[in-house]
Amino acid sequence: MSKVRSPNTASDAATNEKDSQALAIHGFIMLPILLIYLVVGAMFLNSVLRPPFVFFAWFAHVALWLFLMSGFFILKPNLGKGFTFFGSYAGSFRTEGFWYTNPFYSAENVSLKVVNTASQRIKVNEATGSPIEVECVVSWCVSDVRRALFNVEHYTDYLQTQIEAALRQIVSEHPYEPEEGKLSLRGNQEAISQKIEAELQKQSNVAGIRIIDARISHLAYAPEIAQMMLKRQQAQAVVQARQLLVEGAVGMVEETIKKFGTLQLELKPEEKSRLMINMMTVLLSDNGAQPVLTLGDH
Repeated sequence: MSKVRSPNTASDAATNEKDSQALAIHGFIMLPILLIYLVVGAMFLNSVLRPPFVFFAWFAHVALWLFLMSGFFILKPNLGKGFTFFGSYAGSFRTEGFWYTNPFYSAENVSLKVVNTASQRIKVNEATGSPIEVECVVSWCVSDVRRALFNVEHYTDYLQTQIEAALRQIVSEHPYEPEEGKLSLRGNQEAISQKIEAELQKQSNVAGIRIIDARISHLAYAPEIAQMMLKRQQAQAVVQARQLLVEGAVGMVEETIKKFGTLQLELKPEEKSRLMINMMTVLLSDNGAQPVLTLGDH
């Protein structure tokens, strides 16, 4: 499990430890200088020393030259280097190309490319207590080389742990089904994704990670209650459909009775009742209804 290197809180570490750029010289400037040093040094040793001492001097001279040559490095696009000097942080370098720096520096590479990380599918109880399965995909990149290398142990593992923690926290605060006045996991996925992204960014600052985007890629009831919740949704849909049918049928009956009034056809109360019953039967019946229409006083 990833852990913070210092005992300070994550926010303190993120605020106090800032990255700085290491000193480096363009490699094509230093390369001819070191070649001249090699040739001129060898000529000088030949002029002042005699065998066998000159051979030892040549060996030391070439060894020193090879050590100085170890300061060259090539940096590819979207790659950063963090340098330390005998245990002390000396800065980072991000400019691509051929460069030369202090050969006493120790360097570690850090990728600055955008990475997509998919979380594991986890089971969480949402706000109403129902277990659901959720999974998300996070796009991120390293923005601070120092924090990524020295504030946490393995920043990729740290981010993976924080993704799961943020998912559990945000999902447990919201219901799955839409509710009036509340954000729901199923009905407001864009807003929920933004909350996950904000929570992840807050926790990832200590590791020098910038969260670019976070999206829920899977959201469903847990298998043990999925069938029951499907039946409940179907029942709710049937009830809502029936309510619409009843409202429409009542409206049509009212319009029909008003139409009779405009045609100056007066209906007795019992005739109105019979008409309403017949029309409601025709409009709301699932089967082909065949109402009996009374045309006279029988």
